[in-house]
Amino acid sequence: MKFTKKKTRTNSEISTASLPDIVFMLLFFFMVATVMRKNDMPQKIIIPKITDVSEVKIDNELRIFLPEDGVNVIVQGVRTPIDKVNQVMEQISANLTIEDKENLEVLIFADESVAMQNLYTLKLALRKNDLRRINYMANYIVTAN
Repeated sequence: MKFTKKKTRTNSEISTASLPDIVFMLLFFFMVATVMRKNDMPQKIIIPKITDVSEVKIDNELRIFLPEDGVNVIVQGVRTPIDKVNQVMEQISANLTIEDKENLEVLIFADESVAMQNLYTLKLALRKNDLRRINYMANYIVTAN
């Protein structure tokens, strides 16, 4: 004689029929409870502009400034012509190991008035020398001395 257990099945489902009602009640509550703020006086945000370049030595950063004049590039505080930037990048990358090149972060400080051709020339020089971690910083003005 074989004994069998009676399996009792319980309904473990949760009824979701009332969920839309709850969501709309919460939505209505927060719409009523939220106070909309009116700004009568518009606030002006003044974005600071850089006028002087001061060099900060950080081991894993290469700072490059593109002035508005479009003739020179400032690499680590040294002003070089834009057409010689490839040789400067070759000198910098020759002193670096492969691991240092991967960890080196290049910061390009350029204003919105800098010609895109100069930025493209600089980017090609960085790419040729395997310096690929590039960050662009905008709204900086570097005056030509």
